[in-house]
Amino acid sequence: MSPAERQARLQNQLTGPIKIKVAKNHPIVNLGGPESESVWSQLPALTGANRFDQAKPISGVQTLLESENDQPLLVIGNYGKGRVASLAIDETYRWWRIGKSEVHRRFWRQLMLWVMSREDDSGDSVIADLDHRRFESDQAPAFQARVQLLSEHESTIRLTASVVDENGETTELKVTENADSLPRISGQIPDLGPGFYKLRVEASDPSIKEDEVAFQVVETSRELTNPMADYVYMQQLADLTEQHGGASFDATRLEPLIETIVSKRRRAETTVIEKATLGDGPISGWIVFLLFATALSVEWWLRRQWQMA
Repeated sequence: MSPAERQARLQNQLTGPIKIKVAKNHPIVNLGGPESESVWSQLPALTGANRFDQAKPISGVQTLLESENDQPLLVIGNYGKGRVASLAIDETYRWWRIGKSEVHRRFWRQLMLWVMSREDDSGDSVIADLDHRRFESDQAPAFQARVQLLSEHESTIRLTASVVDENGETTELKVTENADSLPRISGQIPDLGPGFYKLRVEASDPSIKEDEVAFQVVETSRELTNPMADYVYMQQLADLTEQHGGASFDATRLEPLIETIVSKRRRAETTVIEKATLGDGPISGWIVFLLFATALSVEWWLRRQWQMA
């Protein structure tokens, strides 16, 4: 990298340490109700960030996070029927390292929910996760579920899991509860027949929204185990049938294949055996009939002449 390129890159970067502050209250940056700003102040300073120009002063564009020097760090806006979020930082993993894992999950969840126009789901809810969404019947995956709480709950919360098939029939699943500050469960999907299903996880508190994860079970088939063509095996088959006309051709070079087909058509000779029996057709039938009638007439005439009748 040349010095000029390095200098140009440095001009597009903000040097640290950079403290994050909330520029505008919004569901994305709400990390704990009225104490949200104090939660942000407890996060570690950034070592750097991308430099954004000032947000355009148009309707729908908002700056939610900024540095102490009023440099925008998180800008959101609407574009047509969609939503856009621009984040200038990439060090949120450091929040997890200092024990702020719930803050990390909550921030990214709320950001993704807003982008998908589902920010109303950012309250108390169950979050279910399935290892695979499409699997064979003999390869049942594991699942996990936890509760995201944004408010205090006095009673103990318990989670239950079930599988719902296409007909609406529910099958309860055995789960393992994990000891943690927040309720967590884990388990495994049982053996199911091919079809579409939903994993449903519910909390004992009806005010906590349940979560569903759709998945598909496909039929186990050896023919579909490897969807890719085995070119080595196909070449071996062509070599085994070479004496009977078998051959392999490169898909990118079809000229030899076309020439082979044309030449074989010219050399192809097929022996056709046709059998005809006297009397099968109308002409030969009439001939046989006339010969038979003539023979009978001649016999009768000779018997009369020789007085043998």
